[in-house]
Amino acid sequence: DYIALSGLLPTASYNPVLEAPVLYKVQVSSLKGEYRGELLSTHPDPMVEKSHDVDFYRYSLGSFENYADAEAFRRKLLSQGISGAYIAAYVHGFRLDRSPARPFTVRYPQLKPYTG
Repeated sequence: DYIALSGLLPTASYNPVLEAPVLYKVQVSSLKGEYRGELLSTHPDPMVEKSHDVDFYRYSLGSFENYADAEAFRRKLLSQGISGAYIAAYVHGFRLDRSPARPFTVRYPQLKPYTG
């Protein structure tokens, strides 16, 4: 039997920024367990990240192609009381800290504001 689930399932939205070669997200928490706040459901493009070499789950929001937009979003989160929010950069889906991202600024100059 076919049961109409229209309106019962969440609708997915596609954000083409997620396929950009350079992407910025704002990390809002890093925990050993599940985040139980409302941020992930009330802000755009939530992501939960877990790597085998890191003991924590990283929780981030937003998806930005340029650093200035990510910084504006970070400041907005800080003004809402979300302390410790910071920008993380991704190159072709791989997260890079500031120092390891520096060599990539030759090919991706939009990383320069991030790397300093």
